[in-house]
Order: sequence, then structure tokens, then C-alpha cells
Amino acid sequence: MRARELRDYISYLAADSDLQVLEGSKTVEIKNVGVDKGKAASTWLSRRRWDFILAIGDDATDEDLFAALPDQAYSIKVGAGPSGAKYRVNSHEYVRLLLQQLIRG
Repeated sequence: MRARELRDYISYLAADSDLQVLEGSKTVEIKNVGVDKGKAASTWLSRRRWDFILAIGDDATDEDLFAALPDQAYSIKVGAGPSGAKYRVNSHEYVRLLLQQLIRG
């Protein structure tokens, strides 16, 4: 409830600016309208050819990232809710198990 109140108040203050206020999972994110995780990822991805790309996220602020990934990338949404990720796990415990399995090969 407090995060929503904070988001609403900051949105009001930033109404005439180039700022966007997003409420995520236990977060309030303030950013420039033209900046997002997807654009940052695109910059990194364009620097070289990657053999393996994995993106994992748990809230709305990760959707720009999932959308920017190439088709061969793996994207995983953690938790419920709509997502553009290719795969979904129920909790961070599953993410930890997956990462442990990747490390072990």
C-alpha cells in the first residue's frame, strides 16, 4: 500500500517531466522515459556475439528486457502475472535450482 502511495505522489510531482514512475514487486522505479532494461540489454548484446543469453526477472520492469532479447535467448518470469518471457517458474527457489544445475553442467 505504501509503495502505491509513493508511486502516486511521485507521479504527480513528475507529471510535467520526462520521468516515468513504475511500481514493481516491492519496488518503485523512477527512470527517464527513453531508458529501460531492454535498451541497456540491446547495447550489451550488440557488442559481441553471445553463445548463451539468459534473462530472469520477477516484475513489470523486466518486460522491456524480455522483449529486447533475440529469439535464441532464454527468458524466465519468476512468479505469476502476464509476461513476454518464454518460460516461467513459481519462485526464486526454482531459479536457484536452475542456476545450480547450469553450473554443474
